[in-house]
Amino acid sequence: MEKHTGSLIIVTLIILFQQVLIMRLLWDTSYGCLKRELMRLLVPLLRISAYNFIFIDLDHFGQVNERYGYEQANDLVRKSIRSFWRSGDLL
Repeated sequence: MEKHTGSLIIVTLIILFQQVLIMRLLWDTSYGCLKRELMRLLVPLLRISAYNFIFIDLDHFGQVNERYGYEQANDLVRKSIRSFWRSGDLL
């Protein structure tokens, strides 16, 4: 019985690791939204659905990061995006 329990724990840890890895690949924790690469894959699918979306690409944002620091620059983006959210909108 102990041998099977150990195997189950290992399998569970592998599955959890895979889920964390997938989320890190798809989710931008700085901005709290999906990464650009995933959005590019989803665009064709979203065009045939009942949803609308906005894709924002800020030119020269690296300069803002360098001048004000990553924390302040990321906070500015978050606040800007959330300023025009409606209650039912998702990010």
